Amino acid sequence: MAGVERFPWARVMQLGIGTLGIPPEQFWRCTLREITAALGSAEMPLHRQSLEELMHEWPDESPF
Repeated sequence: MAGVERFPWARVMQLGIGTLGIPPEQFWRCTLREITAALGSAEMPLHRQSLEELMHEWPDESPF
């Protein structure tokens, strides 16, 4: 098919399995939307303020 670009599976596999560290058996069960979401979160670093907000909202120590 002239003019049809093939899907870049090799690149997606490299990002999912290599960069994100998703085991192959899990990678193949993921949807492209899930992989894209995981890549988006991997590219956005957690800043100190966000970390402190999460730590306040979800403390490690139980109040009981």
